[in-house]
Amino acid sequence: MYRNKTFVANKIMGILIECFICFVIVFHIYGCSNRDESISTNILNEMEDLSEFIYEQNRIEDNSLTNKENDLKSNAILNEASNKPSPSILNNKKQKLVEDNELWNNIYLDQGRAVDCVVSQKYNKSIDNELRVSMGDYGDLYLKILELNTNNVIREVFIKQNSVYKIINIPEGKYYLKTAFGKGLQLNQDCEVKFDKNAYYKKSENVLDFYIVDTYYESSVPSFHLSLDVKVSFSTGSQYDSESISMETFNN
Repeated sequence: MYRNKTFVANKIMGILIECFICFVIVFHIYGCSNRDESISTNILNEMEDLSEFIYEQNRIEDNSLTNKENDLKSNAILNEASNKPSPSILNNKKQKLVEDNELWNNIYLDQGRAVDCVVSQKYNKSIDNELRVSMGDYGDLYLKILELNTNNVIREVFIKQNSVYKIINIPEGKYYLKTAFGKGLQLNQDCEVKFDKNAYYKKSENVLDFYIVDTYYESSVPSFHLSLDVKVSFSTGSQYDSESISMETFNN
């Protein structure tokens, strides 16, 4: 925009100069005195100097704008180059991805088993209770039972797709569940588990109260039946409320 304004101003100045020159020539033709001719000559010289000055200023401004444009282009190229990750960073990311994948090993578990690195499973064989779990056709299930107050895992089991398994002899207490669904069970060196395909992880909001209820006539031993799939619900009709969690939260 600035260059366009300068161009228009220069055109107008050029027209004015040309008109003035024509006036001087006409004045000379009609018999101006030597003194007037001298004045006209001086004016013409001044106009020529002014024209050269304007030309020089335009040349300087054009060079300045060209330099600014070149600087902007150079800065844009430098910024683009600085925003691109260096080859070493890309290689490090690729290496980390490969290492992460190498940490996980495919494993096979029998129905009702936990991974071998689990060293503590709590039972109370004097209590004849159960948590019966029905798994649908979405995939396999890895389930953890955790104490409500301590968040300690007391039992964990693998349950196959389209099967039913009973977790029995659960000690008295209040518990909640963490469930992992998917296909292709994997284990890493930190005894963390995940599914390789179609994985999603849940944490129950329901509390499973396994405390025995004693009455005057008898003792009531609680048991639960849980149907799990993409949708989960208790067989009694009450809703099994849960929230989605990350794989890291499932393992911690």
